[in-house]
Amino acid sequence: MNNSGNYFDLHYREYKGTLPWRGFSPYIVDKIISMKAVER
Repeated sequence: MNNSGNYFDLHYREYKGTLPWRGFSPYIVDKIISMKAVER
C-alpha cells in the first residue's frame, strides 16, 4: 500500500474477448513502465 495514490505509466494488452481467469475487461496490464510519486 506504499504506492497508493502515485501516478503510474502502464503497458497493457487488448484481447478480443474475455475469459474468466482474466476478468471481464478486454484490457490486461502486463507491465509497469514508470511510477511518479505525488507530492502531498
